[in-house]
Amino acid sequence: GHGLPADEDSKPGATAPRSTAPPGRATVNGSAPSVRREGGRPSVVLDGSGTRRILPEQLAGVEAASSQFVCSLCQFVMVRPVITRCSHLFCDPCFKNWVANEVSKHKSKSASGPVPQITCPNEDCRELLKKTDVILMEQADSKTSAVQLLQRLRNNLNIRCVHHGGHHQFGFGQDAATLKREQGITCNWTGDPLGYEEHMRKGCPVEAFLASKIEKTNQMPMTLHGGQ
Repeated sequence: GHGLPADEDSKPGATAPRSTAPPGRATVNGSAPSVRREGGRPSVVLDGSGTRRILPEQLAGVEAASSQFVCSLCQFVMVRPVITRCSHLFCDPCFKNWVANEVSKHKSKSASGPVPQITCPNEDCRELLKKTDVILMEQADSKTSAVQLLQRLRNNLNIRCVHHGGHHQFGFGQDAATLKREQGITCNWTGDPLGYEEHMRKGCPVEAFLASKIEKTNQMPMTLHGGQ
């Protein structure tokens, strides 16, 4: 079928439990995964597939340089970016979903005939793309110097911890704001995407405290009223 190799790795966030919280804002073209929602606590923000993601508000540094790595389909920092022949970037999972939707629309209109070329998801572009016109950016190192530059820029993105003190004014920063007020525990880490994964797994004092608190809660005996 039309699309790129299967993406089993939903970096940078680990898959979190699905939430029954109401959907957040939908995004460009309404293509899932395109919804922000909470996964049990405000700082766990999930996309439509239930995966924890890095938010655009977490990007630090030069806005023009970093904002190009926010996917226009899901409005999160990109996961495994793909680059099109027309030089547009999208998450690999988002682009695959876009392709699937386009193919589905074609099949609903016509029971037979080959699937036409897929339209670029960028609303200002709409160029027709073949499978060979789209490539994972990480596999394009041997291509052009421009792609190599993009790869370096992405690898060096400056990302603030979701619990960073500068995020207390956002909804997703309320866990950290509460913890600072009640326990005096804070985190002001910033670093690159690879470092962020490591930090969230075992380096963030706020995340560690919140995770242990949830673990303790889950181990408590259940009562009819959910009491202690």
